[in-house]
Amino acid sequence: MLIFIVAFIGAFYETETYTNQFVWYNVLHQMVLNVKIYRLMVANMTNSPFELIGIENFIGIIPIIVHLTSPSKIQKEILEPLATYLCIVALFILFYGHVVLISRQYLDRDPARRFFFIPKIKAKK
Repeated sequence: MLIFIVAFIGAFYETETYTNQFVWYNVLHQMVLNVKIYRLMVANMTNSPFELIGIENFIGIIPIIVHLTSPSKIQKEILEPLATYLCIVALFILFYGHVVLISRQYLDRDPARRFFFIPKIKAKK
């Protein structure tokens, strides 16, 4: 729910990425939603508590903060899209970093299994 509020705030203030680069605006908020859903899935599978507010929410707010604190329109046109791109990269690293950590735990639990490839089965004679 928080990500939708943040997206509506960005639309209300007509941020640079919302008005001129809507695809990147959408990618940013989809990445925030993906990280949140992934954390919910892991919390559900491990029976651990799920916090509604996570670091991904703060990363999604950064472009709006940059937009509101930039003193001139030229700085808004340059800095706010740059902040959006950097936030997308940070969310990408956060999401796939979580995936790598879960994969490493899976491999450490049972090292005999081959996770990324299927071993050849020798036929009995």
